[in-house]
Amino acid sequence: MVHDDQALAAVAASSDERPAAPIVAYAEAAEGGAVLDFCFFPGFTLDCPPSCCFITSSHDHPIHLRDAFAGALCNSYKPYNMVDEVCHATSLCFSQDGSRILGGFSQTIRFFDVQRPGRQVQDWILSTRKGKGQKGIIGALA
Repeated sequence: MVHDDQALAAVAASSDERPAAPIVAYAEAAEGGAVLDFCFFPGFTLDCPPSCCFITSSHDHPIHLRDAFAGALCNSYKPYNMVDEVCHATSLCFSQDGSRILGGFSQTIRFFDVQRPGRQVQDWILSTRKGKGQKGIIGALA
């Protein structure tokens, strides 16, 4: 997966030791904002087409679930902040079983149900202005 500002391009990796050929994308997708993070579905395997997908986060846009073969949009997950405005995730990952999407935000981790596109189902507020805890943007999730 290669990102270039506002677009994603998926390329096939080769394990051959042949001389490098030009890299050609087999799937592309325009995101509309700067791409911040992406994550492949856990257990991604070509033998199981439903597992061949990934999520993306871009500036000022919801989280998108995309088909890994064509880059087509499958679902959108809209994160809302505390004043009910759509915001963007800085980091993304799937739960181990693939049933949930986790998104890192400023002082918050938001959870989304993969089977139910739309609004987040749970928020973990990690810190308040005066409280203890993780402050700042959650820049990585694993």
